[in-house]
Amino acid sequence: MTTVAVEHLERAPAKAASHAVAEIPCECCGGRNHRRVSIKRGYALHRCSDCGVVFVHPQPTFAQLEALYKKEAGYFCTAETDLKKIPKESALWLDNALIAHGIASGRFLDVGCANGSLIHSMRGLGWDVKGIDLNADAIEIALKNGLDARVATLETASFSANSFDVIYLGDVIEHVPSPRQTCEEIHRILRPGGLVAMRTPNAACGLARLTLLASRLTGGRLSWAHSEAPYHLHEFTPASLARLFESIGFETAWNDCEGMSRFLYKLGATGAFDALKRQIKQSAGGTTGGKYRLSKQLLPHLPMLALIGGALLPAYVAGTLFDRLTGNGSAIFIGARKKRTSK
Repeated sequence: MTTVAVEHLERAPAKAASHAVAEIPCECCGGRNHRRVSIKRGYALHRCSDCGVVFVHPQPTFAQLEALYKKEAGYFCTAETDLKKIPKESALWLDNALIAHGIASGRFLDVGCANGSLIHSMRGLGWDVKGIDLNADAIEIALKNGLDARVATLETASFSANSFDVIYLGDVIEHVPSPRQTCEEIHRILRPGGLVAMRTPNAACGLARLTLLASRLTGGRLSWAHSEAPYHLHEFTPASLARLFESIGFETAWNDCEGMSRFLYKLGATGAFDALKRQIKQSAGGTTGGKYRLSKQLLPHLPMLALIGGALLPAYVAGTLFDRLTGNGSAIFIGARKKRTSK
């Protein structure tokens, strides 16, 4: 799909009603009681009254979603091709968390591995690693660095049952059409006693709560700044994600909230500057490593950046203070263990 088609996708009209609907169940808990709470990039966002997950309703087709994650659509593909240069702090941090919960080595699968930077470092720490991702350009980098990686989804990869000791999804579960189906597949291919670890944005952080309230009070005229629909199809709270795991047969090992949102990232996530972000990425020719650098292309947009940034700043400051005072955070880091009695 071309970039023009992706732009059309982002402006697709929301057809979902604002009242409760019953015909399509929540992909996480199966509940049929959900209401529209906001709109983002033309897509309606519904909150499930049973589990609290907020999700895009109705969802884009698989072909539309696949088109979003291609280089021509401006999707991130890191400029770093020599993975020996990638800092190892994230891998060390994850490795320590796994060791603390009883697994120090074994078969490790990274779902959404991108260019393979994490599994490259995890391999250096003694893990037997594999990776899958939808982005063919990123997988090509992983392969050139000698990694066992391929273009696939968790469902199309067709791994054997009980194949892995640890499965990691970093900022992935919010992108999948059916989190329940994904977690059920994880349960099937994880060995009894194995761990799944996930990191995903926290829809219960201060900024998410305040901007959702603002969206609801304005009847959706202000879109929910926390949401990245249609890239993110589901937005979780710690409680909703733990409930999903436990309903499938996992035991929650840890459930932490951490980190602080970056203001510029959240400004970009408002949806007001999507075309500008894509233009900067494409003009850079994939050389910015997924980062936005100062460019003369920004100059005509400075008044709008200042206007929207000024409106967002009070909620950002208040949300950050709320998180600091309550021990909350912008991201959920959760781990769950497959019960040893699971078949």
